[in-house]
Amino acid sequence: MSERRPAYYKDIDRRFDSLEIRQREVRASVDDILVHQAEQIKRMDQIHYLLAGTDYESENNGGLVGEVKRLKRKVSINTSWRIKLTAVGSAAMAVIGTILFKFGSILSTLKELIMKQ
Repeated sequence: MSERRPAYYKDIDRRFDSLEIRQREVRASVDDILVHQAEQIKRMDQIHYLLAGTDYESENNGGLVGEVKRLKRKVSINTSWRIKLTAVGSAAMAVIGTILFKFGSILSTLKELIMKQ
């Protein structure tokens, strides 16, 4: 005996098939989203490691931020050294200029004294 299925079973089968197809599509799109999300998280981690360094470098201020901080400190030290050197050089030139001026005035006074005699 062959069992005859009622007609509405075909409709139910068709609906289940369309649900399965939609479920596959949704699953594929969710998989794509998860893949793209993992790629973006990986990129964000790389940017974080570039800027802040890894967990192993955190105590030494690793990464680009730490490097810029160290570079800024070196530039500041160099700038203060140049300012001090310029101040010392200017003071030395002022002292030498004053000594030369006094020496010149002493020579001119001696020259006048010698010429008068």
